This record gives sequence, C-alpha cells and structure tokens, in this order.
Amino acid sequence: MSVVMSILAASMRNDVDQMRLVAQNMASADVVAYRQHIGVARPDFASLFGQENAAAGAASALAATGAVHMDVAIDSRPGTLRQTGEPLDVAIQGDGYFVVSTAQGQLLTRRGDFHLDSSGTLSAFSGDPVLGTQGEIRIKGGTPRIEADGSVLVGGQVIGHLEIAEPAPGGALQPVGDGGLFAASGGQVSVDAGAQVRQGFLETSNVSPVNQMMTLLQTTHHFEADQRFVRAYDQMLDQAINDLGKV
Repeated sequence: MSVVMSILAASMRNDVDQMRLVAQNMASADVVAYRQHIGVARPDFASLFGQENAAAGAASALAATGAVHMDVAIDSRPGTLRQTGEPLDVAIQGDGYFVVSTAQGQLLTRRGDFHLDSSGTLSAFSGDPVLGTQGEIRIKGGTPRIEADGSVLVGGQVIGHLEIAEPAPGGALQPVGDGGLFAASGGQVSVDAGAQVRQGFLETSNVSPVNQMMTLLQTTHHFEADQRFVRAYDQMLDQAINDLGKV
C-alpha cells in the first residue's frame, strides 16, 4: 500500500473511532455522572514510515490528513446536580471522586447512586463497596445522614467518612469497563476540604447532545471527503498505469 493510501486509511479509521465515541456518549447521556469520552488525535508517523523515516514523512502526513492516531480522553467537567431526596443518593460539588474497592483495585467514580448490600455495606452502582477514610462503611439500624464534609451519621453517631480522591498531579483518568469507574494513572491523592458532598442529589452526565450531533456531522463530512480523495487517487493511478502501458 502506498504512503498516501496508508495515511488516508488511518484517517478514515480515526473517523470511525470518533463516530463510535459519539454513539457511546449519546447512549450514555442519561447515565448518572457519566463523563463524555473525547477523541484526541496525535501524530504517529513511525507506524507509517518506520522509526528512521518518521521525521521525513511527518510533513507529508500532516499535509494530507493531520494526526493519524487517536487516543481517548475523559472530559472531567462536572454535570449539573439533580435533587432526588433519596438518602443514599450522593453527589460531589467540586473536584474529586468517590473511591470504590473492586477486584481491579481501588477505582474512582462520580456516580453517587449508592445502595446497601445484604450486609449493610454502602455499595456503588457496580455492587462494589464504597470506601470511607477508615475502610468500608456499614450502615445498620437507621437512615443515614451524610454531611457536606462526607461524614456519615446514623442516630447522630458518626460511623464513617466518605473518602474523596482525585488523580495525582500529572495523572489522568482511564475508563474501566462501560460504566462510570476510572483508574487513576500515577495513583490518586485525597481531595482538600473544598469538595462538598450533597445528600439527596445526583450528578447528571456532562454530555451535550447538540455538541455530539455537531461532532458527528463534522466527522461524517471528513470521512466522505477522504472517500472522494481515495476514489480520485485510485482513478489517477489507474490512468497512469494505462498510459504507461501504451508507451
């Protein structure tokens, strides 16, 4: 395959991946505290030209289609808070994430639609325990009251304190599975007192359907432009081969 066709194929694959992200975002627009996924294009010339020729091929690749590799980033902007009045619905106002203990280790989530399992352990939507600063939180014998600082009280007695954390400086969030769980690359650190916990509220997703439709239209137009270029390039090669054959 020629370099030009390789670049075009990579560009079209990126468009397909972008359309897949848009579909995922639109399907998850009503999921509690969902963070939209964003395609981030970056150069990857070595995969097309080989390491030794990457610099030489960079200019032609950028001129043709721009970056040819797409990473997925998480849009960390918060959604809005929606009041539910349910005592186990909790939202974070400010930075930070709840900490969940899973089989993959400690993961982060903004989803606060908690419930109690059969043992009374406060659990996330995934069924995994929600961690407090002293470990798992067990609630028995009454309706909990959750203060703005994350303190969990039953009958006026503090039984735990929700742990709020975020990725360490320089770290990033990596989605785990299809839900709202994230791993923090580089580890995680506790959040300062600026974050407030709101009982009886849930955070909505930060997906804007209008913006997603605009992204879909732009990506579709770009994909169609690449298709037209492929057809034109193929016709040019076919004509060149036929003309050379006549000579």
